[in-house]
Formats: sequence, structure tokens, C-alpha cells
Amino acid sequence: MPGSEHHQARGPQHAAERLAGLGEREWWIDQPGMGDDAQELAETGMAQRAGPSASSISRAPARRCWASSSRCAYTRMFVSTAITRGLPSARRGYPGLGNPVGIGLANEIDTGMAMRTIMYAFGASVQDQEHNLVLGGKPTLEAVKFVKALFQEAMTPEVFTWDASSNNRAMIAGRVSLALNAISITRTAEKDNPDMSGKIQLTKALQGPARAIGLEHVMQCYVAWKFAENIDGAKQFLVDYTSDFRQAFRAGEFYDFPCFPNTVPDLKTLIANDPEAHPPDKYTVLGDVTEWATNVGYPGYANAAIDEIFGTWVINVMFAKAASGSATPEEALREAEVAAKRIFGKWKEKGLV
Repeated sequence: MPGSEHHQARGPQHAAERLAGLGEREWWIDQPGMGDDAQELAETGMAQRAGPSASSISRAPARRCWASSSRCAYTRMFVSTAITRGLPSARRGYPGLGNPVGIGLANEIDTGMAMRTIMYAFGASVQDQEHNLVLGGKPTLEAVKFVKALFQEAMTPEVFTWDASSNNRAMIAGRVSLALNAISITRTAEKDNPDMSGKIQLTKALQGPARAIGLEHVMQCYVAWKFAENIDGAKQFLVDYTSDFRQAFRAGEFYDFPCFPNTVPDLKTLIANDPEAHPPDKYTVLGDVTEWATNVGYPGYANAAIDEIFGTWVINVMFAKAASGSATPEEALREAEVAAKRIFGKWKEKGLV
């Protein structure tokens, strides 16, 4: 796994030298014991470009970046962005590498989603399909080591203090090359910075050693309070809203995808020609997003324990401690596992897991 002194010394510069020769969906990085060979994105899950040919990267002008994100299934999908070339390096000690990666390592929602996306790509998860805690396995450790290496080689310390909108602002300002976010980045750019909007493009979830899977950003749930004055009206509204979702899909600018695909039968046609997008077919990549989207309880259902682990930033802290060096990856994982066991135990006693 990335994360050794070997990577700190050679990995970033070696990657930069070979970036122009990348094939589609590849990211080259030195691996211990691999000499000068490279490993594809499918084995590292590190980053991906979106474009018709490998040479698109090397010919891209300054501020050209490839980005990715979406929302889906009444969710706000958490996908990925890719690579900026030609911008001044913000990574001390690595001149000429371009802008740093913009993935948060803070106690905020975007970090929580990003770290789980990476975990899932490595075959890790908080729980299994039967809702048993499995956080402490080798796949999680490999994911933690990967993020540690990613921070050391391609990120800056500011990510430890980010809030949920920091990656939006950094991408739109042209200061980062990659972010994992909902389409708020691209939609904000279209309104506030059309020039930058054309330089931010989308890609699907990135392939890791185990899978390529995106994480929902917000899963919407609806209730009608027992004390509501018009419960029947509220229920009817939700039926109308859900069964005729095409209006909501268009008005919401594709942030929320339908739970029931037949409620937006021309979805792919709509996203293939959006007059606000630069270019108009930018969102075509989301046409099959419901096939590679999941929830925070993956591969099981979200439950009370999963919610508390998310809301108390157990996973965020694990990755941040390892990346910052305040704990080894093994120590950070053990601490997170202890916290997760306590939380799962509490909710199992209540019969809610």
C-alpha cells in the first residue's frame, strides 16, 4: 500500500513525470517492490481523469480540471473529481505538480462521505450485510494507509480544518484539482463563475481494489407528524411529489434522482442537454448513477449505530489521525474500532440494531 517513505521520496514526482502518458482510468504510482512499474487506478482508487484520450491531460490549458459529482435516488450523490494540470503547485516541496487534492479530513459531512467512499472501494465497511461490526479488518487498514499516503503526497494541511463548503470554494477558485462532492460544485460554478464551470467536468465513482461505488450525500426521508393539522393533505402531497417527480427533478437541477425511475422516464434525455451546463451534456455521466450508488450503512441498511458513528465523526477522526501522523494507521483503526464497538453494543441492547 502507499504510505511508506518510498512514496514520500519518489511517488509524487514520479507520478507527475508520467501523468501525460496515462491511459483511460489510470493513475500511476510507485509501489514498494514494484520497481518502476505502475499500478492502475483499479488497484489504488486514487484519482481518475475524464476525457476522450490520454493526451487530453497533457494538452489541457491552465485551469483545466476534470471533476465529478452527483446526487441520486432522493440522495445527494457523492462521487469524485479528477485532475487539474498547469496550475501553480500548492504542495510544498513538489513544484510543478499542479493543484493539490481537495478531500477534507475534518469533522464535517463531506469528509464522512469521502472516507466511506474510499473504504468501500477498498472492500472495507463499518458493518456487514447482517449488521455485524467489521470495521477492524485488513481492508479498512489498507484504506487508512492509502489516505495517509494521499495526504502526504498530494494534499495540504488546510483539509484538517475544512467545513462542508470548503471543497466547493477551493474547486471553484481553481485551488484544488480533485474533490468528492455533490453537484453543488458545478451548479454553483455555473451561476457564479461560468468561466470556471467549463473547466470542471464530471466522472463516475472511482475504481478501487474491490469495487467502484459512490456514496449518497443526503438520503431524504419524509414524515407527517401525528399532531399535524392536515395529515391527509401531507400524505397526498408526498404521493403527488413522488409519483410525478419529473417536475421536481428539473426544478431541483438534477440534485435529487427519483426512487422510482419510471417517474422520470426521459431522465437520460434531460441530463444529456442541460442549457445551464458547460458543456450541455456534462451531466450525461449520471445516467446510470443509481447502479453505482449506496448508503452509509453499506452493505447493510443504515441504522442507529451507523448514524451515531457517522454523527460523532468516528471514521473522520480515524483517517485524520493517521494522515496527520498523530497516530499510526494501526493505532487510529484500533481507536475507531473501540468506539464503534461501544456504539454498536449500546444500540444492540436497545434492540435497534
